[in-house]
Amino acid sequence: MWVRQGVADALYRASQLLPKGCRFQVWGAWRPLALQQALFDKYVESLRKNEPELSYEDLRKKAQQFISLPSTNPKKPSPHNTGRAVDLTLIGPDGKELDMGTEFDHFGIEAETTYFEHRLREGAISEQEIQILKNRRLLYSIMITAGFTNYLDEWWHYDFGNQIWGRIKGQAAIYGRAVPIELAESDEPCRF
Repeated sequence: MWVRQGVADALYRASQLLPKGCRFQVWGAWRPLALQQALFDKYVESLRKNEPELSYEDLRKKAQQFISLPSTNPKKPSPHNTGRAVDLTLIGPDGKELDMGTEFDHFGIEAETTYFEHRLREGAISEQEIQILKNRRLLYSIMITAGFTNYLDEWWHYDFGNQIWGRIKGQAAIYGRAVPIELAESDEPCRF
């Protein structure tokens, strides 16, 4: 998996904040546009099967909650196409993923970073869910302390230096689209 050097440095800083024996499991980082398009199309198709009454445009809008629209627009690149987004979780000292309450890429309300915070406020939370809440809080606090921002609909998605990060931080994005050297055309300006 590939990320920009600034993301790698921030992930290293975050790793220094992990409890003893814990580590990160990274599921996703830089994505080429073709993969982003395939993921987007696959999700639109699954939505279409579940909600055939929706128009194609409505399906595309709904899909964008969880899968970014592939974009070559330099002002609106797909987050993973910038090399500045990571999808990750925590591995405990026993070598197993900490329970975060959903699987990676669970496209539902339960994937919201603060889902179990709401359950806690409602007083409808089990002991197991309290542990899930603590695990999500741990991941979130480590990543935010290291300079990342979180996409609140996905507890696993963090940005550093891209347009989403810039909007949340009130700063300009550091980089746009990225093309790894092996895949770059001779006139591509963004390279790892």
